[in-house]
Amino acid sequence: PGRDRHRLGRRAGEWMMDTYRRKREAAAQRTVDGWNAKHPIGTAVHYWGAAKVGAGTVSRTRSEAWQVSAYPMVLVEGFAGGIALTHVEVVNGEPGT
Repeated sequence: PGRDRHRLGRRAGEWMMDTYRRKREAAAQRTVDGWNAKHPIGTAVHYWGAAKVGAGTVSRTRSEAWQVSAYPMVLVEGFAGGIALTHVEVVNGEPGT
């Protein structure tokens, strides 16, 4: 009897984590869709590669945003790899600001 409760609890926990993951991924996709609707490739941005400290680096986007798991990302000129949208801010005066 004790083992059955453990198995049931594990399945319930897995279901809860799966539900949480799906909700996070859906929210990330909404963020990606909103970004792409407002900010075309070539939008001027400030970006931070790691910790969001200081003024950041001014650049331009070189891709549309996309989602990696539950993380919205974008490519910027001068940085080899994706930058999380949480580390990107549009420069004032650009479309969509």
